[in-house]
Amino acid sequence: MSRRLRALRRLLHQGRESRDLDADLRAVADPDEDQCLDLGRRGLPVGLCRLQGHLAAPADSQARLRLEFLPADSTEARHVLDAMLPRPGRFEITVYIPTWCTRVRWQLRDPQRRSPRTEAGVGTEPAPCRFYAHVHLLRLRYLGLGATLRFVASDELRLRPLLHWLVWFLTQRWRRRPKLHSSDRSPRSYAALCARAEADPLQVGDEVRAHIARMPERPLFTLVLDAADADAAWVQETVDSVTAQLWPHWQLEILGAIAAKLPLAQGERIRIHAAGASPARVIEDVTQGYLIRLRAGDRVRPLALYFVAAEHQLHPEAVLIYTDEDGLNARGERVEPRLKSQWNPELLESHDYIGALAALQIAALRGCGGWREELGGMAYYDLLLRLTRNMSADRIRHVPVIGCSRPAACLTEERLDATCSALQAYWQDLPGCEVSAGLVPGQLRVRRPLPKPAPRVSVIVPTRDGDAHLRVCVDSLLRLTDYPNYELILVDNQSRHAATLAYLEVLAGDPRVRVLPFDAAFNFSAICNLAVTAASGTVVVLLNDDTEVLSAGWLREMVSLAVRPDVGAVGAKLYFPDGTLQHGGVALGIGGVAGHVHWGAPRNDDGYLGRLKAVQAVGAVTGACLAVSRDKYLAVGGMDEAHLRVALNDIDLCLKLAERGWRCVWTPYAELVHHESKSRGRDTTPEKRALFAREHATMRQRWQHRLDADPYYHPWLSRRDLDLRLEDHPALHSPWWDDEPALQKSLQTSSAPVSWQA
Repeated sequence: MSRRLRALRRLLHQGRESRDLDADLRAVADPDEDQCLDLGRRGLPVGLCRLQGHLAAPADSQARLRLEFLPADSTEARHVLDAMLPRPGRFEITVYIPTWCTRVRWQLRDPQRRSPRTEAGVGTEPAPCRFYAHVHLLRLRYLGLGATLRFVASDELRLRPLLHWLVWFLTQRWRRRPKLHSSDRSPRSYAALCARAEADPLQVGDEVRAHIARMPERPLFTLVLDAADADAAWVQETVDSVTAQLWPHWQLEILGAIAAKLPLAQGERIRIHAAGASPARVIEDVTQGYLIRLRAGDRVRPLALYFVAAEHQLHPEAVLIYTDEDGLNARGERVEPRLKSQWNPELLESHDYIGALAALQIAALRGCGGWREELGGMAYYDLLLRLTRNMSADRIRHVPVIGCSRPAACLTEERLDATCSALQAYWQDLPGCEVSAGLVPGQLRVRRPLPKPAPRVSVIVPTRDGDAHLRVCVDSLLRLTDYPNYELILVDNQSRHAATLAYLEVLAGDPRVRVLPFDAAFNFSAICNLAVTAASGTVVVLLNDDTEVLSAGWLREMVSLAVRPDVGAVGAKLYFPDGTLQHGGVALGIGGVAGHVHWGAPRNDDGYLGRLKAVQAVGAVTGACLAVSRDKYLAVGGMDEAHLRVALNDIDLCLKLAERGWRCVWTPYAELVHHESKSRGRDTTPEKRALFAREHATMRQRWQHRLDADPYYHPWLSRRDLDLRLEDHPALHSPWWDDEPALQKSLQTSSAPVSWQA
């Protein structure tokens, strides 16, 4: 008992709060030399922790990581972890840290490769490989009571890990990560996250400069600072942040007479223009590189230009490279992060989500007509629209780092005027487009015309013995829908109730309705595939029988998006019967596969950055109401009848469409109520839970590369929550590690393809 009490005392003094270990493990793993990291007596947390890192290695590598935990007074390991890292990139390992550990000795080997110092076929020693990692030993995470108890049962001292789990579980009730769209944002919590997720320029400065020296091309960034009618102190802060950049190739153009009153060292890199000057003049004078627009008060992060330049090295064809931004409150604390998606053309049509910091290629600006001074405050938004029009997605790049901090009062976007003649002229170039005010003040709604004649649409509704909610679904659809050319296909999956059969017989007499029998066990994928094959429409809409149409134009809105050549699946805005949100788009990776973001939000909630009230591209949409071109549905093979019979087949369909280059789009202008799981019931039986587990595993095995990298869900957002909370320990963006010349040289000796994934 005394031994357990001593362990409890150590827990209370040492293991209550986990410590971050930002260890730079980037030396060659020499077969004759083990790397040892001395952590100090109190450098590690204790108990169950999560080890995160980044492995740069050949794409076919199966590196093995061996960690040996040593006490302070011994060179012999008392605890060993031996783990296989299946692929290059980010990895996570659950590890148990003993209380007596003060040093970690590590080795990294690739068991599939022989040593380069031995002849082929003779050597047996594994070859060395390079290991680059920003390592976090994190706070204890909930592994499930069963998994924790199994670990405890195999441990020498069984009390301590269980106590760790209890401490973690209890503290979670009081320690909550801030919601990004809530009113009670915590500057302290966000500042702590930035400290974990952002590199310190003082620590990585030498490596960044070395990386810059190796770059074959070093673009020039022309920063245009609009200082007209600005506060002098704000202008000075912006200039100071630019001069502190680690990227040396920049020039600053300051527009406004107030800058002449500041103690600025003018020269070739800093020029002050007279009052009334515009960015158009700067674009005429500059012949190469990128243009970046700044406002007075913007503080460019020290590594911002370097991050943009590193992205340019990977994608030299890029015409637009943009980063994230956050705000500064009155005390100078960083607040309100604006975390953006990758290129999202539908979202840009509603408002300028690009914001700061964005680099626009000078040559492309001239090619699209340059800066239009007559538009005033909307000139920049007009420039973005013209620059990105008909541009391929790989030429518009998003870097997931905070590139700029600006006063919180300036975070609000410039309100767009739907009646602006210049914007109306832009959209008139696309015949039939109508522009009006959006659901959020200052945003726009763009209506695209339907083809003439309107394409025929087949609305597919699977059903079984649910005449009560089926009546609500069918009656609302037939009564409210104003679309001129559609058919309703009801797929009857072995209904037995007399009331349901009688209602289906009545509906069969309606010329707009067809009833198809499906005489087999429930298989949602097979039902949908059967109906799509039999459909006469060029667009099909999958619709649950427990939905209820709320507006007349829902189908017209979804079809106008689904017929676009670059769009795959289109989803609607679905509510629970109490008015809270059920579906506002699906983010990949939440819960391992996918989850509905903003789930449970109030009906009138704008969502994070107004995204609940804007048309936008998303990772996937739910099959409860999904529109897609019939040809595209058949081109990807429809839904998976063999392995995804019940759940996740809609996510699988969306990912197959995305693989073919057809993105998923969600619209808030098609609204329905979804009485979720009324038809089939919830997965509460052991059989249903087991089936869901198998389908979950199928999705992870098939789509892990996409589930872990949703282009429309920022990597700083939690994969465990549906309400857009910040991740505790997001991955570090570190291009200086991914471009080590020695690593490139070692990889070039291998015939295997190389994967360079950050």
